Amino acid sequence: MDVWEEERQFGAVRRAVQCLACVSINFNGLAVYLILKYSPKHLSGYKFVLLNICMWSIIVDMHVAFVYLPMPHLEIVGAYSTGLAGNFSPLIGFSMLMLMVYFLAGYLMSLGYGFVYRLLSVQNHPYLKTLNSRTGIAILVVFHVVPPAAICILPSTCYIPTEEYKAIVAERHPESLVLFEKRPLFGSAFDKRPIILAVSIIVVYILLWFLVVSYCLLAIVAHMSKSRLFMSARTYRFHLQLFRALAVQTFLPTVLLLAPIIGILLGFVLQLPFHNALIEVAEIMFGVHSSINCFAMIVLITPYRRAVLMVLNVVVDWIDKKTNGHRRRTIVDTSASRVYFVSGVRQKELSMVG
Repeated sequence: MDVWEEERQFGAVRRAVQCLACVSINFNGLAVYLILKYSPKHLSGYKFVLLNICMWSIIVDMHVAFVYLPMPHLEIVGAYSTGLAGNFSPLIGFSMLMLMVYFLAGYLMSLGYGFVYRLLSVQNHPYLKTLNSRTGIAILVVFHVVPPAAICILPSTCYIPTEEYKAIVAERHPESLVLFEKRPLFGSAFDKRPIILAVSIIVVYILLWFLVVSYCLLAIVAHMSKSRLFMSARTYRFHLQLFRALAVQTFLPTVLLLAPIIGILLGFVLQLPFHNALIEVAEIMFGVHSSINCFAMIVLITPYRRAVLMVLNVVVDWIDKKTNGHRRRTIVDTSASRVYFVSGVRQKELSMVG
C-alpha cells in the first residue's frame, strides 16, 4: 500500500482518538470538580489520590491525542508525529515518544499508588499518617518521577541520527524514502537489539506493576473479610465503594491499554504483518479507557454520584417547567383562536338567519 494512502486511512483513527480525548478530558474535568467540591471529610486524604489519577489521565490524553499522536511505520522501525510535534524536527518527535512513555508509566504509578494508599487505609496503618503529611507529598513526587524516568533511560538509546537512519531505509526500503521529504520521520536500527532490550524493560515494568497491584488487591480483600465484623456497616460500605472504584480504574487499563501495548511490543519483535494496526487500536482503546475509567469513579463513589444526580434533577426540572409552560401557552392560544373562529361562524350563521 502507498505510504500516503496509509496516512489518509490513519486520518480516521486520528479523528476518533481526538474525539475520544475531548470526551475523556471533559469527564476528568467533571471528576476533578466533584472531588474538590463534594468530597466528604473522611476523604480528605484520599481525594488527593483521586485527583492525582485524574490529572495524569488528562496529561496523557492531551499528549497522545494532540501533541504526539504517532503515525507508525514499524516495517522500517520508524514513526512520525501527526500532532503538534509534527511541526518540529525528528529529534523532537522522538523526545515526544519518550515523554509519552514517561506519562504512561506515571499514570500507571498513580493507580498503583492508589492501591497502596487504599491498603494502608483499610489496615489503619501508621504509615498512612506519613502519606498524609508533607513527607507524603515528597514520597508522592518521588514515586511518580523516579520509576517512570528510569523506564525511559534504555528506550532513549534506540534513537539514531536522521542521516544514518535515512541511509538504512534507502538500503532496505527505498519506497519509504518519500516520507523523509515531507514528514519528520525518526527511527532506530533494524537489528532490533536496542529495541528488544527496551521492549523487555517495559514488559518487566508492566508485569511488576501488575504483581504489586494484584498483591494489594488480594490483601485488601483479605483484610476487609477479616475486619468486617469489627467495622460498622457504614464504614464497611465506604471502604467497599472506594475499593470497587479503584479496582475498576486499575483493571480497565489492563484490558484496554496494557494488552494492546504488549501486543504491539510482541508484534514488533515477531514481525507480525498487522503491527501498525495494533498501535492504532491501542490509541483508540486508551481514549475509551479514560472515559470509562472516570465514569466508573463517578458512579461507584456515592457522594459524587449523588452530586451528579442532583444536578441532573435540577436540569430535568428546569426542562420540564419550560416544556409545561410552552404547552400551557399553546393550549390557551389554540383554544382562544378556536373559540374566536366558532364564534365568528355563529355570528355569520345568525346574520344569515336574520
